[in-house]
Amino acid sequence: MKAKNFFMFFMIFGFVLLFGSLKAELKTKFYGYQWLRYTDIIYGADIQGESGLSIPRTYLRWGMEDKEAGWKAALTLDINHVKGGQDVATSSATTGATDADGSGTTVTTTHTHTYEKAKGKIDFSIWPKYAYVDFSKIPLLKDMQAKLRVGLQKNYFGTVELWEYPVIEKDINDLRKVISSADMGLALLGELPEGYGSYELAIHNGNGYKNLETNVEKQYTASLMVIPLTGLTLRGSYMLNNSASHGTAAKTKRATAALAQYKSYLFIPVELWGEYVVVTDQAHAGSGKSGCAVGYMLFGQFDIMEKMNIVLRYDNWNPDTYVVKDEVNLYVAGINIKINNNNLLQLNYQLEQPQFGGYASTKHINTFMTQLKWSW
Repeated sequence: MKAKNFFMFFMIFGFVLLFGSLKAELKTKFYGYQWLRYTDIIYGADIQGESGLSIPRTYLRWGMEDKEAGWKAALTLDINHVKGGQDVATSSATTGATDADGSGTTVTTTHTHTYEKAKGKIDFSIWPKYAYVDFSKIPLLKDMQAKLRVGLQKNYFGTVELWEYPVIEKDINDLRKVISSADMGLALLGELPEGYGSYELAIHNGNGYKNLETNVEKQYTASLMVIPLTGLTLRGSYMLNNSASHGTAAKTKRATAALAQYKSYLFIPVELWGEYVVVTDQAHAGSGKSGCAVGYMLFGQFDIMEKMNIVLRYDNWNPDTYVVKDEVNLYVAGINIKINNNNLLQLNYQLEQPQFGGYASTKHINTFMTQLKWSW
């Protein structure tokens, strides 16, 4: 998959550079950023989980643009290097943990904080995350204030491509695997008249940017964002993904998302988000299961100082509406400190636990994270 992706991406960029060089001046830019993170996990009250430093993200980015010719291209390489390069288990969900008294209790659990092991036995890999070209001077589309995007790009759904990680955790759609953050495809990206919003219509492979493409059919997404009032943004999104030929119902996954965002500058700058998500996946339906999941995310950012803000987030996720009392709550609180234009320090605490009681302490996951995000 990686070799195939690289071949396709460099073919795209090769043709862009070839034809672009025959026209006006080509502008290029190299930039990127990296996350340096310390994570400490406590299960329940005193069972020690994972603890250590990591580099969960390194992005190397190239941008190329020819305004006169009407195209703009971007390439982003995602370097996955989480735990120092040692061998890691590829399928194990086992976390070795020790009680505070040193009794050596082993805990087997699956948690959903932001941590993904690289594929294979070595914890190091490079993935193309974005590799696309925008064409902005296509007849008719240009008159509609729209452009065509071709290649590996973001998915346009709910908060997934709008989330800039004001807290360290992923947005609810990426976290709960409603939709991948990026995929190969085509998209029509347009602006509404008078700055009243935007829309996105896209067709993607449907398996995400790290997985082999197995969809016979494809993934279709549509999003509409409107700005009815200054500071208020509303967005509705729909996704249809079918991996079987002729749209077999048993393989159909659908999702809808409703998002509201509000920014105020009365006493201090405040930013509020609310999103509601519904997912139906017939592949997960069956005896005692509906195949329908619902959830919502609430987020607030409060700029208490020029270079410091407080962030709060609450998620509720119901993985199956037919199953009783399986809801999960996620609480996040943090502080962001802007050291300078290229360095941001993030301090986060998050707690994930069942909404209803009666579960083992290992289902209550306390995660402490400190992260330095630096860029160039």
